[in-house]
Amino acid sequence: MVSMIQSEELRNIMMKANRIVAVSPHPDDTELIAGGYLSLMAQRGADILLIVATDGSKGTRTEGLDMTETRKKEQMNAAAILGIKKVVFLGFKDTESPDPRVLRESLLPAMREFIPDIVITVDPFLEYEVHPDHVNVGLATLQSVLFYPLPNIGGGKAGNNEIYAAVSPTNRFNVIVDIETSFEKKIDALKAHASQSLDLEEIRRISSLVGSINGYRFGEAFRVLRRTDLHIHLSEEYFKMV
Repeated sequence: MVSMIQSEELRNIMMKANRIVAVSPHPDDTELIAGGYLSLMAQRGADILLIVATDGSKGTRTEGLDMTETRKKEQMNAAAILGIKKVVFLGFKDTESPDPRVLRESLLPAMREFIPDIVITVDPFLEYEVHPDHVNVGLATLQSVLFYPLPNIGGGKAGNNEIYAAVSPTNRFNVIVDIETSFEKKIDALKAHASQSLDLEEIRRISSLVGSINGYRFGEAFRVLRRTDLHIHLSEEYFKMV
């Protein structure tokens, strides 16, 4: 099911964010899902923290080849292209990310120290998503957003600012961001991940298709969530979907 319900209020929240955390299962995931948005926000002066959960060491079809250092260098180059100055590597092994409860022990303190307005990650509920790193990292990130203001859960000083999450790719988007002016930066950042042989023409086609929904040349689609959406929340939209 593809959502056509779009919220100008939530779009404005994304576009007014001054502090953004992006949590990536592997090197290159953030560029794929939000490279245009993050480049655009960096140009506007936003402070961005990129957290990469796993080392991407198994992102190769060559038997026995460890890609850890290659992918770390590629990620740093890609981040620089997008204007991201702060990158943290958690160092979990590719495909071996731990249970979300364990991942939260790293994510929650980092988020509380940074004090973000919005946190971006992959959608762990994407239909047919089975990659354990995407499921674990997506869930851990959303759980960290939920627990962010609760001082008795997780490390670091609990935050008291309002915080939002945005997930992508998602088949229930409620915001499309116009990335025409930053699209080539997104492509350049993806090119920095040279070891991954990404299909840039397909990415261009999908970005154009997403953008065309709102009359943009290129777009990125997100599901933006309030903290209150993340726990026993039944909205009017929910009843329209069931």
